[in-house]
Amino acid sequence: MAIALQCQRIVCFASGSHGTLQKLADRLHASQVDFVVALSTPDLVSKLPIDGELLLFEEAVFPEERLLEELSHSPFVAAVNSEVGVPIGYERIDPQWAWAGVLMAPSAIARSFVNLPSDVAPVPTLLRLALQNRVPIKPIDSALIDCGYWMRESTAVDLRDKEKRWLTSQARETDIWAPCLFMAERVGLRLARDVISTRYERGPTLVCAILLVLACALGSIGWFATAFATIALAFISGRCGETIAHLTNQDDRGFRFLSSAAEIVICGLIFLSAPMIYGFTRVFVSLMLFAVLILAKAKAQTPISSLARDTALLAITLSLGQLAGSSFVVAAILCGIVTANLIWIEYRGSHANHHSERNDATR
Repeated sequence: MAIALQCQRIVCFASGSHGTLQKLADRLHASQVDFVVALSTPDLVSKLPIDGELLLFEEAVFPEERLLEELSHSPFVAAVNSEVGVPIGYERIDPQWAWAGVLMAPSAIARSFVNLPSDVAPVPTLLRLALQNRVPIKPIDSALIDCGYWMRESTAVDLRDKEKRWLTSQARETDIWAPCLFMAERVGLRLARDVISTRYERGPTLVCAILLVLACALGSIGWFATAFATIALAFISGRCGETIAHLTNQDDRGFRFLSSAAEIVICGLIFLSAPMIYGFTRVFVSLMLFAVLILAKAKAQTPISSLARDTALLAITLSLGQLAGSSFVVAAILCGIVTANLIWIEYRGSHANHHSERNDATR
């Protein structure tokens, strides 16, 4: 949540050095995230920025993400009705409200620590300093606590349910014109629950690379339909790996490279599968398909761009075409369809611009 809210530094206050924290630090540093551990109150204060804003989470509090994003546009102290919050462990801040465990305040409030004993509890102190600096109290709906969307001291079952909801909320948008992308995104989200923070985290990307090599081998012995189907599986596996990398804030350049490699392999297989009688046309159709796919991807928010991004669907279509007789003919037809669609998009856009210019001139 801190990364999603674009926090520049994450400081974890801990009573001692733990192996889990070190693993987390190494992981986040590899993702270019500034993560540090503070072992004492003076250590914590020294690692807080002088300027900017401080977003504070109390221990074991898991807030509702969308509400947190709405609150974080300005300083706030999240609060819940004291009759609901105090019995379950939230700290009372006045007769009506209990602190809900999250606040955002100017980081300058931490300067007041220099006048306090070094052994004061930092979290309650920062809360008091925020209230003394008139940071506004913003109530949250008590129903969020009842429904498990704003949790404290959660059970393992509660956390698994929240993790599932969070993963679902992170799904990237895909539309009906890219069915394989849609499926791969959902499979990747489900797979992430089992492989994140394990040695299998990079497994889908590795499987993608292995399948691409296998597709090349199958193409070299003339099993073109199977090779195209293998590329489809490779792309879906790679997309799952990209989804996991997206969720863990890792670099996804590996998938982008493999995705481009899959398109190049497809063009090579089209060339190899075409009968020799087509001569130079074998090269032309292969390169033409690669070029129009690149152009189509640039046309955002159109069905043709969604289809162009779904390399797995393209590979499945070519596999079926090869079984029906010739993937080369199918590729040529696809080139014609995509090219015609691109011409129509450009014509419609230029026609609309021309019509708008005429209306402006008339006015």
